[in-house]
Amino acid sequence: MPKPISRAGSDEKGFTLAEVAVSCLLIAMIFLPFADIMYIQQRSIAYSRHKIQAVHALRTILEMQRTMGFSLINGNQQFSPPAYVGCTLPGATVTLKVIAPYNDTACVYRKTVQAKITWNESEHGAPSLKQESLTTDIANEAQLN
Repeated sequence: MPKPISRAGSDEKGFTLAEVAVSCLLIAMIFLPFADIMYIQQRSIAYSRHKIQAVHALRTILEMQRTMGFSLINGNQQFSPPAYVGCTLPGATVTLKVIAPYNDTACVYRKTVQAKITWNESEHGAPSLKQESLTTDIANEAQLN
């Protein structure tokens, strides 16, 4: 006749399947919130990196506009941002807009130029459109002298 299984007072060493399952469950319950925090931090870091890249691209574009001839700055333009090492803006588009009308006499001395960049950001598996914009005034050096 087989000997009945009993843990109390037994010389057998080790854990039962139930003890292992309960300990795994407890460990999972302790570490699961940390995994969620890590995911949120990772998304936040990625968004911050993209935002810094967007601002850098906009500043580059506005500096390029500033170095162009004053008469060449007009209307609205839409294009891809300038490529540089480390820029990973997914699906980015830049819109450049002269806020004051080009043929307005008030635009003889300065023009207000707005650069806006939009890119796709994935949040919880769903695409989300993000944007950043910068605005600057560009003076007509020929009229000022």
